[in-house]
Amino acid sequence: MGIDDTWTGPAKEGCLSDNYIKWRIEGLNGLAIGDIGWCKDPYTTPSTIRYASKGSSHFECPVWPESWFPDAFIAPWPNS
Repeated sequence: MGIDDTWTGPAKEGCLSDNYIKWRIEGLNGLAIGDIGWCKDPYTTPSTIRYASKGSSHFECPVWPESWFPDAFIAPWPNS
């Protein structure tokens, strides 16, 4: 079973926006939970994941420096 939770708001004058994409995948032999890195002015946040297999005593939590936004959209052509 997979579940995703997406929210983009409120973003009105004088109110901070609260944008996120969270996800969760549950299976018979494990669980994975994470979120997609998002632009949070003036910085971006890396995506996260934590997962555990059936019988594990803790979650594995790998970390990487890239963020989905904007790193996934870097131009595929060389600069001229």
